[in-house]
Amino acid sequence: MWRDLLRRAVAPFPLPAAAPAGTAGSAWALACAAAGNGGDDESETAALRARVAALEAELGRAELLLRETNHRAKNAFATIASLVAIELADIRDPKAREVLQLTQERLSAVALVHQALQGSSEDAVLDLGALLKRLGGAVAFSMGAEERGIEVRIATQPVPVEAGAALTLALVANELLTNALKYAFTGRSGGCVELTLRRRAGRLLLRVKDDGIGSAPAPGRRGAAGTGLTLVRRLAEQLGARVRFGGRDGTSVTVSIPCGAL
Repeated sequence: MWRDLLRRAVAPFPLPAAAPAGTAGSAWALACAAAGNGGDDESETAALRARVAALEAELGRAELLLRETNHRAKNAFATIASLVAIELADIRDPKAREVLQLTQERLSAVALVHQALQGSSEDAVLDLGALLKRLGGAVAFSMGAEERGIEVRIATQPVPVEAGAALTLALVANELLTNALKYAFTGRSGGCVELTLRRRAGRLLLRVKDDGIGSAPAPGRRGAAGTGLTLVRRLAEQLGARVRFGGRDGTSVTVSIPCGAL
């Protein structure tokens, strides 16, 4: 956006080919490209230099504001996480603890997307495949998968998606992974959970499969697992996606998203 503003600002002014001393080279080159190289009138050059300096100062203020906003958001996530952790330390009721632990997991997923956005391009497009790899590793660690002998396999393709869709699908993956690690291996140790992301026939397929005890809870069923799957369905609806459940040799949940929704 700032490049377009700079082009419009300098378009009326003819520019010399070389940048004056003290002027940012990139901005000056952009200005020259916008206005051409004809003319060397000193007053016009001075006016142009002033416009470039003003626009670069405005850009600097905008970047500073963005950094400050990101910093405050990061602090807000950390504060909320600390408050939840304090509550968890004092609560003994199993159901209440489970709800707070799920809240922690969901907060972590949102924070991960926010962190990824800080290093993204101006268009805020994220690589969903890379994001899900990071998310899967974080969920596996927080759920103690390695200590329980559960292998978490993640196979994703690079898929550029808009930030809003990335957040929605990160929350979907978080719910499915959490459900699998929490409920699929009740009464047994060891197992495998797979998270895959691939394109096929104009759709994006996000699947979480485990080789556990099978029988995924129905969405809407009382309890954390049923609530999580209800959330998965509602999030999927935002992208016009379909959710399919399978129960052979464990449980699999596939979310099929039209690529046009991304």
